[in-house]
Amino acid sequence: MEKPNNRKTTPMKAIGYVSAISADLLVCMAAGYVGGRYISSWLNQQIWTALGTIAGLLLGIVSVIILIIRFLRDNP
Repeated sequence: MEKPNNRKTTPMKAIGYVSAISADLLVCMAAGYVGGRYISSWLNQQIWTALGTIAGLLLGIVSVIILIIRFLRDNP
């Protein structure tokens, strides 16, 4: 019998990466929103909530790109 190849892409591994991408975007956007909301309440300007959310989205996109690169390196 052949030994299973640990580097092979399995459906469960792909589901795990998709879940990680979703959770990563959600957490980054939520953190940006909360941080922007805090700054908005501190400065009495609502623009910081939107800027915080956008910053969280951009950070989440960068993090997702890093996750995808790692996934592609693990699965040639």
